[in-house]
Amino acid sequence: MLTKGVVMRIIVMGTGPFAVPSAQRLFELGHEILLVVTRPLPEPVPKKLPPRPVVDWASSHSLPLYEPLSINTEESIAHLQTYAADLFFVCDYGQILSSACLSAARMGGINLHGSLLPRHRGAAPVQWALLAGDIKAGVTVIHMTPRLDAGPALSIRSLDVLADETAGELEPRLANIGVSATDEAVQLLQSWDGSSVIGEIQDRSLVTKAPRFAKQDGQLDFRLPAEYLVRLLRACQPWPGTFAD
Repeated sequence: MLTKGVVMRIIVMGTGPFAVPSAQRLFELGHEILLVVTRPLPEPVPKKLPPRPVVDWASSHSLPLYEPLSINTEESIAHLQTYAADLFFVCDYGQILSSACLSAARMGGINLHGSLLPRHRGAAPVQWALLAGDIKAGVTVIHMTPRLDAGPALSIRSLDVLADETAGELEPRLANIGVSATDEAVQLLQSWDGSSVIGEIQDRSLVTKAPRFAKQDGQLDFRLPAEYLVRLLRACQPWPGTFAD
């Protein structure tokens, strides 16, 4: 059983910028970051490399990188097991971890998600919060299960959505409040007995879905209400952007 303030052995899993502030906080608190797992570049490798915030962060701290095509293969799981991690910290990674993968860390994994779960489960919670016209947005840290964004909530933070705020503006604000949410979740796990359910079970009747946007989702249909089109413009900035025929 862990005691409050103990140093944890953590594997960070992330790809996009949302993960960086909380990962940096874990590093600054003195937790042992054993490995950073991120999604590999697409094949063929594009001439213009996409931004890789988590790779850049890991490199700045000389942390080892692992970039498997799938985190759930026997080979990947065996590799993770060699680190004898206490915990996975997962955020903006892009793959769902199987039960076998989660069991490779002694305490499983926590996931920092960019919504007030169970609302907006999926890959694009910030965009869907704006598209839905939510007046509040937030982050939830869950104790992970193999089902997408379905684990019990360990900590939640919320903020008001600003008028005319775009997804590109809201996302970094949410990433910043995710730092304290991650802190709280890790502290809760430090006193966990390892067997009982920890956190608040999500109400399945309140679940909404937030699938990843595609380029065509930015098409403006002027037959729709103007209020909806404004929300779509905000949700689609900076990507995928909007267009009209």
